[in-house]
Amino acid sequence: MEIVVNNKASRPLYEQIVSQIKTQIMSGELNAGKGCYVSVQNQDFYLEEQQKRWRAVEAPIEEIFVFIQ
Repeated sequence: MEIVVNNKASRPLYEQIVSQIKTQIMSGELNAGKGCYVSVQNQDFYLEEQQKRWRAVEAPIEEIFVFIQ
């Protein structure tokens, strides 16, 4: 696992780390396995949260397309 942080960024280091770990979990790069602290249950939770966020973005976009038509 590779995590890259930038101490000059406006975003706190812990947020940079958390974001990258979540991204790796969601992509399947980091999965629940031997010696891994990420449980399958947590992976499902993060997947659901990511899907909720996508739906929140997707709905307004669909409304724009309906309006344009």
